Formats: sequence, C-alpha cells, structure tokens
Amino acid sequence: TLEVGKFADLLVIDRDYFTVPVDDILKVHPLMTMVGGKIVVVQESLANEFGMEPIGPVFDFKDEDVEHLGKPIAEIMAMSGR
Repeated sequence: TLEVGKFADLLVIDRDYFTVPVDDILKVHPLMTMVGGKIVVVQESLANEFGMEPIGPVFDFKDEDVEHLGKPIAEIMAMSGR
C-alpha cells in the first residue's frame, strides 16, 4: 500500500511493459531502480536528462544482453566494473 512514511521499491523502464509484443519483453530495459526509497541504479540516458551522474551498474543494453537478469545487485555491479 502507498502511505506517508513508507519507503518505495520501484522500477522505471524505457517503454510500457504491458503494451509491447511478447517477443519484445526482453527488450524492455530499466532506467532507474529504487529500493527502500533510495535510488540504487540510474542508467546514463536518464541521468543525463536530470543533469546527474549515473548510479550503480551501467549497461550498454543490446537486445541479446540478458546475462545479468536475476542476479544479485552486488554481482551485477562486479560484472560492470563499478
């Protein structure tokens, strides 16, 4: 539930997940991730729009670039060299 004083976990993605064709679902990419009300990842494209530095692991997403899916954030960050 949404209530004052609670922390949000949310994900901002680059397109509407509910309207893309099924074959394109793996092409939906995250732009920002918040956990416990704190931003833990902001990809470069969104960071540039807000005039800030990227946060967390930064990926050059390609349609076939899915090896990181489902891995813990610490492992993903190690993969990205950050």
